[in-house]
Amino acid sequence: LDRIDWRDLVRDLNVRAVVLDVDNTVTRPYEWHVATPALVAALEHLRSVVGAANVALLSNHAGATDDTGHVRALALERALHMPVIRHTFKKPAPQLAALIAAHFEHRFASNQIAFVGDRLLTDVYFANRFGMRAVLVDPIDVKCESWIVRLARRFENRLV
Repeated sequence: LDRIDWRDLVRDLNVRAVVLDVDNTVTRPYEWHVATPALVAALEHLRSVVGAANVALLSNHAGATDDTGHVRALALERALHMPVIRHTFKKPAPQLAALIAAHFEHRFASNQIAFVGDRLLTDVYFANRFGMRAVLVDPIDVKCESWIVRLARRFENRLV
């Protein structure tokens, strides 16, 4: 995340908004704060380039229906100073593309939105399926992942 030149994405690909996955993209899995100072700086740089109103978080956990009372979503919003999109579906469900468009008040075509994540079969597949720009980043800490995610990641790594 801290190696992405957001100015290039804006200039070369006409990206106007960015949605970030949370677990292992911005935070360590199931934590509520940015993993490293370099990531804090990267998020500040991102907000300065595309505008704070054009950045949001979308997680399969925070903001989902299993986030009772949206406790994790609220904690992330306070810690990261960016909104978490609330939803009842998990990536790559098609309903999430409509929620993203609605979050940004339909101001952007799908190809003007970048979706940034660490998983090939959820984040990248989701972005590509709905015409968004996909940005695959290295996971922050795979040792903290559940066994099912580690198994899926092994399969994903064979595809790349």
